[in-house]
Amino acid sequence: MTADYAVTDWEVADYQTYPLDPCVLDPVTGAPLVLRGPRPEHLDTGEYLSCIGGAQTFGRFCEEPFPVILRNKLGVPVLNLGRGGAGPAFFSQNNDRVLEYVNRGRLAIIQIMSGRSASNSIYESRGLGHYRRRSDGSAIGCDEAFKSLLRERSPEFVNRIVAETRENWVDEYRKLLKKIRVPKILFWFSTRRPYYPQNSQTLDTLYGAFPQLVCPWMIEAIRPYADAYVECVSSKGLPQRLRSRKTRQPVTIEDPWGGRWTENWYYPSPQMHAAAAGALESVCRKFLNVPPRCDRNSEDQKSPKQFGRLHFTPLQKVTGFFAGHKDYQRFFILSRGRSGSNYLRGLLNSHSQVVVFGEIFRTYDSIGWEFPEYERLYHTPRLVTLMQRHPVRFLNRCVFGRFPKSIHAVGFKLFYYHAQDESRRALWRFLENQTAWRVIHLKRNSALRVLLSEKRAFETNRWTNTTGDPEEPFSIRLDYDECLKIFVRNDEEKRRFDSWLGDRPKLEVFYEDLVANQSREMVRVQEFLGVECQRVVPSTYKQSNQKLSESISNYYELKERFSATPWETYFED
Repeated sequence: MTADYAVTDWEVADYQTYPLDPCVLDPVTGAPLVLRGPRPEHLDTGEYLSCIGGAQTFGRFCEEPFPVILRNKLGVPVLNLGRGGAGPAFFSQNNDRVLEYVNRGRLAIIQIMSGRSASNSIYESRGLGHYRRRSDGSAIGCDEAFKSLLRERSPEFVNRIVAETRENWVDEYRKLLKKIRVPKILFWFSTRRPYYPQNSQTLDTLYGAFPQLVCPWMIEAIRPYADAYVECVSSKGLPQRLRSRKTRQPVTIEDPWGGRWTENWYYPSPQMHAAAAGALESVCRKFLNVPPRCDRNSEDQKSPKQFGRLHFTPLQKVTGFFAGHKDYQRFFILSRGRSGSNYLRGLLNSHSQVVVFGEIFRTYDSIGWEFPEYERLYHTPRLVTLMQRHPVRFLNRCVFGRFPKSIHAVGFKLFYYHAQDESRRALWRFLENQTAWRVIHLKRNSALRVLLSEKRAFETNRWTNTTGDPEEPFSIRLDYDECLKIFVRNDEEKRRFDSWLGDRPKLEVFYEDLVANQSREMVRVQEFLGVECQRVVPSTYKQSNQKLSESISNYYELKERFSATPWETYFED
């Protein structure tokens, strides 16, 4: 398909195609694998970056795709292995010679490719955008295959085939990522975020926008096999009017697959490729050990105050290069998700004497610094391994290091369910004995609102509101049994952790009180931490002001069923 693009799209872009190696064959065509250029001047072992993906990585209709922009920004050769229509199986099955090139490099970017390229019990795929029917061996395009299922089969049957396809896609990605031995960046490049409201009414609503069929659980299933994960979500520049690269006049492109293009509405635009390179650059520099460019207007050169009022750089903090101190109040915010911890953290980080990190121990394979400079410089494989295997040592060395004398309190967020794997449970035993540390126990009175907030976040893929703008109306049906389970678990969690905290210095803060009377509650918090009382401002805002009866479609049914129970007050609208 790379060679086909080069012919049909010649008027719009010169892809400078070339064969990688006469011995490296395209497993589908059997011909030498043709790549998009420009051809790297050299591919010395350990000195180049490889980009694996589909037409988005290839950069159809774009004169400078993100691999070229990264080459220019980073100053290292880049091997663009993008192949139109490719899925993970194209690279993981019978393509070891290509992966030899990847493993001779220094770093690999693996685009999250379409889910429709994977096989299922009805259709077999070779990792591209077309199938072979298992029943008779005839060929059929992926889109036509799923359209046929939607026309002829029940929604239940279609959902089963979709589930099989997704599971096979995950398996192929795991195989691919395991075969790549150099550091790996998993890259989401799309006009949408991973969540989409799937249904079986049309092909578009079944697929979602590219990468078709890919949803959040699939990403979470493969993320542990990569060293970093980067998202670039943009539609800037779409639709892109196709123009002659010579005359700049509008042109029409007709391709062998029946496409007639006057505008590019599907593939990433040049502006999107620029955004992709921007999202990847800092992470690539970390793995390549390439220093940032000295650009006074660069995002990397922002004043330290713009990073949550951090009056220091990460390098100064971790190494202690400049004089600092460790005689500050250590603390952590103990809570659970959707209970206002981002709101409280934002308020505290606007205080000139306080630093609060994010959910440091949120997942096993990443560090939740939640400060851009830290994410850029201190999310290396070595530090992730230290956090995984020696969480206490990581906490003392990397979180509670030397800070400027102006910092009087340093803390982080810890949820009830964090660090529960075997290797990190030592963290909880350590914290239990740190009686000089202070704990802000943040709670939310209503477990119903916690559940509703979680549902809203998953459905809309919006986890915070950083603008203060009102959000779209939202309504969902809640299951009675699920509500009951959540309510009981919430009560048990509160009791268990109240007991775990014992008589140590702690401050109980309720989210509802914090929202209703922020000034009074923040005075309590600042006095508890031993810092001077300052006016603080939030960095996030309440996501919804809808009434419960507006947000829950079966609100009155649930209200009746929970009447005369310990949780009936949750349904006071």
